[in-house]
Amino acid sequence: MHNLNPKSVITWSARTIDPRISKDQVLLPVSLYDKLSSDEWRPLIAAKLIYHRNFTKTKMVLAFSYQVFPFVTLPLFLAISSILGLIPQPERIATGAILLWVIAMYPVAKVVYGPWFRKLQQTADKQTLELYVNPTLEDVLRKIEMMTPQGSKGNKSIEKRIRVFRESA
Repeated sequence: MHNLNPKSVITWSARTIDPRISKDQVLLPVSLYDKLSSDEWRPLIAAKLIYHRNFTKTKMVLAFSYQVFPFVTLPLFLAISSILGLIPQPERIATGAILLWVIAMYPVAKVVYGPWFRKLQQTADKQTLELYVNPTLEDVLRKIEMMTPQGSKGNKSIEKRIRVFRESA
């Protein structure tokens, strides 16, 4: 990552196990802050740095399009609405319909872009394993898996990441 010069490490409440890295700070999830040693944080931070390093300009545009997907699909909604005769409605109804469309497109965007983001994470995880950091990323993920409640969404995502290691071995 360019211009990376973290001056502080702080905790933040997050639903993820991965640290967040910005130009001047590293944010560690509070749920794991006092449960992992500094050596155990290294592979998680390395995986995040590799994840960001793998972003090309094309991938950055694609990642940005995820955030604007609901708005980019508005012309499609307007075309379908005009074909079905829904457009010549009172302004309030039309505005409400557009707002509902935008809100409905956020879960659709997650389904459409989710596999792509997971593939990026899997690539970064595999590259992190090649670094021969000790403990390995897999070791740390297994430790986190033991701390995470069985059947929880977080536990399932960790299991998927570990499964990718086994499949690639």
